[in-house]
Amino acid sequence: MKKSHKRIISSISSLIGLLVGFKLMDFLRSDSCLDLGGSLTNWGACDFGDARAEAIPLGLPSLALVITVSIVTYIVVNYFIKQAFKSF
Repeated sequence: MKKSHKRIISSISSLIGLLVGFKLMDFLRSDSCLDLGGSLTNWGACDFGDARAEAIPLGLPSLALVITVSIVTYIVVNYFIKQAFKSF
């Protein structure tokens, strides 16, 4: 496999890992907002009914989960794309 193919595969895998991580972070943030009794705005903030909407920060366990899932997704996608390239 060429070095340029490895870079492309690594780039694609990292983008997919980042996308999965951001989507998981959005889900966890919206879940904690709804648990606190707020509602979600169109742009992803949490509205508690007063004049302003605010972003809910994630705790360290949630951030660790997001990072772990992103890394595992990168590794798995990278492996399967490399296996697909080997079959051609």
